[in-house]
Amino acid sequence: MRKIFIAVNYNTSRLIEGWHDSIKKTCEDNVLYVVDNFHSELERGRVITICRSLGIHVLESENVGYGRALNKCLSIVKSEHKDCIIVAGNLDVTFLKFPSDLPVGNYVYVCKAMEGSKDRNPFLTTLQSKFLFLHKFSMSFDNIFILTAVTFLIKIAGIFPSKLWAVHGSAFCFNSSLLSDINIFNDNTFLYSEELEFASYVEHISKSEFKLIDITYQHEAHAATSSIIKKKRDFLAIWKPGFANWQKRWSHK
Repeated sequence: MRKIFIAVNYNTSRLIEGWHDSIKKTCEDNVLYVVDNFHSELERGRVITICRSLGIHVLESENVGYGRALNKCLSIVKSEHKDCIIVAGNLDVTFLKFPSDLPVGNYVYVCKAMEGSKDRNPFLTTLQSKFLFLHKFSMSFDNIFILTAVTFLIKIAGIFPSKLWAVHGSAFCFNSSLLSDINIFNDNTFLYSEELEFASYVEHISKSEFKLIDITYQHEAHAATSSIIKKKRDFLAIWKPGFANWQKRWSHK
């Protein structure tokens, strides 16, 4: 099956070539898209020049956030490509292994998301998801110490065996059969909680299955967010709306 790779850019044009080369080395029959979330005219020009030289399709966008940019490209993929594998994420990943044949079905393909020597998948288990409600205190008190404490508790819950619930947001890999008339991600969210959006979509809309696959990629953490997140207070300010949007969107399901 054809593999469609989608990456969102925000002032990370320096990563395009490495992302492209790693795909071409490890994967056959591929089509590449970059959605450029506007940072500056200079950066936009770099993205267009690099992508044209490498044969990458470019979608020009305002700075609308990670999830909304992915939605924009996924709507085009849905209309132009049938029966394909989609890998959607940022440019801060390099693929190390990608098998030539993947099982066909209504699957989310679970990759090895390496940050250094640590695999970030599963991002959250079903047991861990049961504790997400505690973040209401992080939001109500607008307190980074409560946010840290709840996050630590959720990490502790990950020690205990439980089914996978959410995959790491650096690369969402899935069969195109998951796509529907409903957007996967929240158009109103600028950044963060995309893993929760994808997990809830998979659980309530696509009714798909997780499939562990021998796909491995290296993730350069914070490469895309370091320019806007300087301290924990910055993170909290941007994280809160995304988490609230996720709760509002999926709480009735």
